[in-house]
Amino acid sequence: MPVRDAVLTDPPAEVDPLALAFGGEVDEPALRVPQEDALARQAFELAAAAANDAVAAGVDQGRLRTTHAYILDPERTRAVVGDVVAASELASHLAGPPVVTVTGAGVRVELTLEADYIFADVIPGAPDGTVVTASATATAVSEPEPPAP
Repeated sequence: MPVRDAVLTDPPAEVDPLALAFGGEVDEPALRVPQEDALARQAFELAAAAANDAVAAGVDQGRLRTTHAYILDPERTRAVVGDVVAASELASHLAGPPVVTVTGAGVRVELTLEADYIFADVIPGAPDGTVVTASATATAVSEPEPPAP
């Protein structure tokens, strides 16, 4: 028996191209999910890669040689993050420069990207896109001291 005014508990995972082509109804949340999720995943992977590269290449070489302390050089660390992000295919989606926080032997990278909705142009009044934020932290871990004999 059909149920009147039934409500879907989950929006469809994909957009029905035929519904778009023939002017049928389209569930707006379905337009947002795939592109936003993919970009968020890529943004997180980029933030993690930038943080990992920065914690490895941003070490203060002078302090490491003289004191054997693994301390990040904030300027060098920020430069590494900037280079990694600029070389990425996501660079054109950045809403602003990466936010880099350096703390001793650790670094936190936060990226904000603008994500366009895939079919936003076909639906009058639909928003063009959204903002996606991703962050990752990396910390250099020193080797443990060998046990005393």
